[in-house]
Amino acid sequence: MSESRQISVKLPKPTLERLEAMAAERGHSRAAMIRVLIEADAPAGGVASGAEALRLLSESARAGSIQAQIALERALRAAGPEPEGDLLDELARRRGVA
Repeated sequence: MSESRQISVKLPKPTLERLEAMAAERGHSRAAMIRVLIEADAPAGGVASGAEALRLLSESARAGSIQAQIALERALRAAGPEPEGDLLDELARRRGVA
């Protein structure tokens, strides 16, 4: 087993109340609940799930990464049906590109 360290965390009252409610619901201590939440967010085997990849792309896109914005737009288009009257397609048609 790996070496353990103890940390201290200060949380605002509403966050602490939410943590305590989550822990009580699952029968965990606060510390165990924090470990569960951290481990649940870690991608298995170092590879992100589809939902995790979209979350990471969204964060990067919001931070201003143009590449992430493009990748996110493509991923979201592939995930669902094309909306009718897609603005990008309409602009491309008007410019004679499509």
